[in-house]
Amino acid sequence: MPVPTAAGAPGPLPRGEQTLEDLLSVVGAGVLELLTAPRGLGVPVRGVAVLDEGEPGVLPGRLLLAVGVEPESAAAADLVRSAGQAGATGVVFRQGRSGRPAEDLRAVAAAAGTAVLFRTGWTGWAQVVGVIRAGLATCGITPDPEMAQVALGDLDGLAEAVAALVGGAVTIEDVRSRVLAYSSTDEVVDEIRRLTILGRRVPQWRIAAMREDGFFRALWSSGDVVHRPAEGEVPERLAMAVSAGGEVLGSV
Repeated sequence: MPVPTAAGAPGPLPRGEQTLEDLLSVVGAGVLELLTAPRGLGVPVRGVAVLDEGEPGVLPGRLLLAVGVEPESAAAADLVRSAGQAGATGVVFRQGRSGRPAEDLRAVAAAAGTAVLFRTGWTGWAQVVGVIRAGLATCGITPDPEMAQVALGDLDGLAEAVAALVGGAVTIEDVRSRVLAYSSTDEVVDEIRRLTILGRRVPQWRIAAMREDGFFRALWSSGDVVHRPAEGEVPERLAMAVSAGGEVLGSV
């Protein structure tokens, strides 16, 4: 089904396709709050995407998570405009430091034909992604084809699928930094990653350094992606804790 233009109203959706109204009824006000929906709540939601400046393209019908973009900023308005041009269903921002943004953002959204939503202050980005994916799954919509091909319990397949989505090498580790699975790569890996994969665990001296500078404390207590800056010849790392039922199981 073609995505309607900013000025057009959405037509009937194919059976099994989820609307913004459907999604909001599933996730509830505890996760997402709607600021404006210029084309109404009947617009389709076909997936979720995280803002990546290196890959600016957004597929039609997606909710774009504006990680790191303050809703009061000029960048937020530019993002909503570009999302509208790409046919995105909406853009999700975190609550701004000064509360709700000015009416300017609502006006930009109206012109772009793109909904604007907010992540509630007590909800992390990781939880938002998980809840949206679960909501989409209720209608049989698979947000990521790569993930749909991963068999239950196949950690190596999961690592490969995540690597394809994020565009980088991935390891899945338990809470003791032992490697449970890792993705293959054609690129040259740095020395620490090489030692980690060969030894099937992060080197002890590296673990000690991360423990000392508070990296693990930040990782296990956060629901968001934790950034570890580059150090000398060691490139930057992005990590996220994996948990179930409130228990931390490891990290990606």
